[in-house]
Amino acid sequence: MAFDPTLPLDAANVVAAELRAQLNALNDKIDAVPRRPAGRGWSAGG
Repeated sequence: MAFDPTLPLDAANVVAAELRAQLNALNDKIDAVPRRPAGRGWSAGG
């Protein structure tokens, strides 16, 4: 299932399978973002 930002609908009962599919699809989108190589850009240590 592809991520659908319209789900769940307002005031709808939450269906576990639908919510799980949404979260998994969102996680897949996040995982698909390329990571920056270490040592480039900003430093988390300040």
